[in-house]
Amino acid sequence: MGGEEQDKSLGAEGVLRVSRFSNPSRAGAVAVYARVEGGRQQKVATLDAEGISKLGIVLGTEWTARLASRAEALGLRNACLRDALRMAGGRLMSRRRVVDRLCRRGHDATLAGEVAEMLARSGVVDDEQLARIVASATASAKRGKRAIESKLRTRGIDAKTAKAAAATAAGERDALQDATDLATARLARLPGKLDANGKRRRLVSLLIRRGHDFEIAERVVRGLLKGE
Repeated sequence: MGGEEQDKSLGAEGVLRVSRFSNPSRAGAVAVYARVEGGRQQKVATLDAEGISKLGIVLGTEWTARLASRAEALGLRNACLRDALRMAGGRLMSRRRVVDRLCRRGHDATLAGEVAEMLARSGVVDDEQLARIVASATASAKRGKRAIESKLRTRGIDAKTAKAAAATAAGERDALQDATDLATARLARLPGKLDANGKRRRLVSLLIRRGHDFEIAERVVRGLLKGE
């Protein structure tokens, strides 16, 4: 099909032209209406003022197939961006999490990635800041480096950023003291009937689950159970 045929105006009996703009909604969306002379108005697009200006749409603009296609693409992008801003507003979210949630809302994966990248460039989404905050909070709960890194990955942080943030947060803590505090608190709650080996297994398992290295776990537990 040639370009002239693709760009032929919509409407069977005449030229379809833009006839009215609705008042913008709270979200800034404007409904665009068009009609064939003498015919009924029909809604042909929902755009914001910037999109209308970008496409050069004014009253009387011929609503061609090409213009309709461009307006549809821009409308989908704007809808995706509005959803992303609503999700990210006041929340700490990674780019990966933004993309995943947009896809679950029915947006195209490629478009969702482009919108997430746009938010990252504007600073609305900041994976490194999110990683620092989550890593610090997780470390404060006496979690080891591995547990911090795992927590970051579940929040959608990429492996490289998660590893760096976990190492920094863990490095600001005394891992031996954190492990000792955790093991001491748990030891006080263990059943008295457990022998030393049973206590050792439970305490070492606890510390490893909390992300502490096996060597630290063994050292701490050995010290706590030295007299048993």
